[in-house]
Amino acid sequence: MEAMLASQSTRKIEKRIAAFVTPVSAGSSMALYAAFVGFYVKQFKGRGFFISMMLAAYAPYPLTCALQSHIDNFLEKKCSCRTLYFFRVGIMQLFLGVLGIVWCLMPQKPSNVLMLGAVLGTMCATLTTSNFQLVAAMEPGLITYLQVGNQVGAVLPVLVFYVLDFHPSVSIFRFQLAIISAVVIVCLCSFALLLYLHCTKLFDDAYSCLAFSGATKDERNPNRQFGSAAGSEGTLEASRNSIDISESTPLFPCAGATGWIYTWIACGGVNAHLAFTIFPLAPFFGSPSLAQYLSMTKQIVDCSGRLLMLPTASLACFHTGPCHLLLTLGLVTRFLLAGFLLACLSKKWQVPMNIFIFAWCFFHFLFPTLSSLVDVTVATYSGVEERRELMRQNVFSVFSGVIFGLLTATAILLHIFEEGSLYPEDH
Repeated sequence: MEAMLASQSTRKIEKRIAAFVTPVSAGSSMALYAAFVGFYVKQFKGRGFFISMMLAAYAPYPLTCALQSHIDNFLEKKCSCRTLYFFRVGIMQLFLGVLGIVWCLMPQKPSNVLMLGAVLGTMCATLTTSNFQLVAAMEPGLITYLQVGNQVGAVLPVLVFYVLDFHPSVSIFRFQLAIISAVVIVCLCSFALLLYLHCTKLFDDAYSCLAFSGATKDERNPNRQFGSAAGSEGTLEASRNSIDISESTPLFPCAGATGWIYTWIACGGVNAHLAFTIFPLAPFFGSPSLAQYLSMTKQIVDCSGRLLMLPTASLACFHTGPCHLLLTLGLVTRFLLAGFLLACLSKKWQVPMNIFIFAWCFFHFLFPTLSSLVDVTVATYSGVEERRELMRQNVFSVFSGVIFGLLTATAILLHIFEEGSLYPEDH
């Protein structure tokens, strides 16, 4: 009995490690791309180029989510759910590392940077969507560990910049060292650990859960095999029976997702819209050095917000029902802070720098706090059959909010400034 309890405890720790590690490389890569705001603004002499970078990197996210919803069933019948998800969560880490090497060696021209951002966004979108689905299938409460892993990855460029003494005027060699440290090495380490955990069959229950939730009602008949995966995953009834009920079932099972779940998913999109309406304006509050400082500060407070929400799923109040009031108050506060920061941008009235920095930090601190609350609530209160699709819709909502936020930021800048083209000419 003691050996069994020790084995279960070890398995829980391994699941938390897996949930933490899966998003680190994507978080680090996207954060580094954003952290180069000062470097690229100085190189290309155009503050509006940062918004172009963000649009190039985040536009593939909702498109990737929509594409996956249409082709997943076809791909699973061809290669099995186990193979498909390990390719997306594991092998994709290697591809991301290769892209980091390309990033180091390519000429740093505006068109190249934007094309690389689009490819980077496509890879990270595939990783992010699949990570959410896999971790939610393992255990909904692990979503917070995934979010913390993503934010720790986002903080890695801050540490790299500190060690390398990185500033907007650094040499191309130090620029390349930053990419190798924050992207290539991180991707290789993540792949090695995930490969080990995959070989220990840590994800097998999650693969079974995903195979079951991805099937049609007719395919969920216990006497039917699930595509070509039947040999390795068995019948769908076997897949369902292999799921750990204590970890994967919703708190309040229901026949279908209730209306408030979709409202929360939409609120997650609004939360992301606010964040990416304000964040791209960083180069316009001052010098390239201030823009880099604001970008790195955002990553640090984002990580703090994720860490604060780590015990969310274990709180007693969380199990009494969704925290509608907390979500509402958080969004209202963020709207007010967004208005304050936009007023600072307009230069119509002067604000002391310390007050501005506090407002910037608190505004971005609330983003991961509310985002984690939405993610864990949606995953925990949804049924096994619908969780995979709801998590995809949640990611789609968030990154649709990101795109609309970037477009809103562009409209604001065109209204306040006469900035000209957002795309500087190659030179």
